[in-house]
Amino acid sequence: MKTCICAKCGKTFTRYNMSATRCARPQFCSQKCVSQKLSERAKARHLARLWSRVDVRGEQECWLWKGRTYRGYGLIDIDHRPQLAHRLIFEEANGYQPPAVCHRCDNPPCCNPAHLFGGTQADNNRDMTEKGRRRCGPPRRGTASNKNKLDETAVIHIFNSSESNAELGRRYGVTKEAIRYIKIGQNWGWLTGGLNV
Repeated sequence: MKTCICAKCGKTFTRYNMSATRCARPQFCSQKCVSQKLSERAKARHLARLWSRVDVRGEQECWLWKGRTYRGYGLIDIDHRPQLAHRLIFEEANGYQPPAVCHRCDNPPCCNPAHLFGGTQADNNRDMTEKGRRRCGPPRRGTASNKNKLDETAVIHIFNSSESNAELGRRYGVTKEAIRYIKIGQNWGWLTGGLNV
């Protein structure tokens, strides 16, 4: 019988029939302590991999990600699942994972914890809009959109026409449903809403 000390919680316990080889290895008092120790070990390995891909510089400089990216953001596989590097680094530095992690520096590959702040997706969108980084501008209407087959003149004619939807559709090369949506104001409503029939 051997007296052992748990390598996780420090509790003293006894074991029967232990070889000298097994006795030399760390011992655990329960399966819970084994699982916790394995989780800590895996987390330490993941963190070492994570930080090996970050170019750590001065305190106020951006620490750029040197590995794989997705839309400019650092990406690393943890337990066979891709994770955003800046989110993992924020969680390690602050101890919690917010719904969104934003960059003060507006540099997606930056992983400097001093440049990251937590918030909601609404906070992230507001920050992006205030800094003028939103990609999609106001919706393009009418001929400004490359998806429209019709122009404003044709829409006005369709809206005021007494011809059938099928006839108008054949004339303008669109479906009768597209004509109906114009007449009821579902499509091009911003233009036809102010027209008199």
